[in-house]
Amino acid sequence: MSRLVNRIIPGFLQSNLIIASAAVLLALATTALTGDDPHLHVYHVLIFGACLAEYHLHRLVKFYSPGIILRTLNAKWIAGNLVLSWILFLASLPIVLVSFFYLNADVKQIFLISGLITLLYSLPQKGWLGYMSLRKVPLLKTFIVALVWSAVTVLIPVTGRSAEIPAGLISWIFTGRFLLILSLALLFDERDRDADRKNGIITIPNIFSRKMTQWLVVLL
Repeated sequence: MSRLVNRIIPGFLQSNLIIASAAVLLALATTALTGDDPHLHVYHVLIFGACLAEYHLHRLVKFYSPGIILRTLNAKWIAGNLVLSWILFLASLPIVLVSFFYLNADVKQIFLISGLITLLYSLPQKGWLGYMSLRKVPLLKTFIVALVWSAVTVLIPVTGRSAEIPAGLISWIFTGRFLLILSLALLFDERDRDADRKNGIITIPNIFSRKMTQWLVVLL
């Protein structure tokens, strides 16, 4: 029994289901903050599927990149569950395609722009594609994550309702969401400090000390 539990829990944590669910919950929180009754919409399905697809794609690209070192927990899990990772990635694509078809033009535009930025972010750092990787731009990595998450979980839920929502309220929600995700992204950058330095990725934790980064997170 304990052996089964030890396989299920890491599998659930590494499957990115929590991250995809968190994105949906943040989008529902945006609806509640604007004074509307939160309810599931087709764009929530899109957010869930796109988040699941992107995070698996990001990990698979890193796994197949030249010079990968299977020391991190993520890499070890993918190495032992490569087929499952591909299944979850491929299964999420029809969810994205079908739900995308039912969205209005404005939501599609936000999603496509966010998706393009995300794909450029996930490009491998080595090889000819590495020249287009946004993670190579100094200090940009953390802000891209915060920007895309904020756009998807704030702008998409209010699209089509902007006339009934004060612009100041939307800006306030977006700023709060951006700072929240930025602080969380900084914690992950702190965890990846050594790996980012080896890959030539300049992040805030690679410039400031660990203690200063922690204080910045608390401040945010």
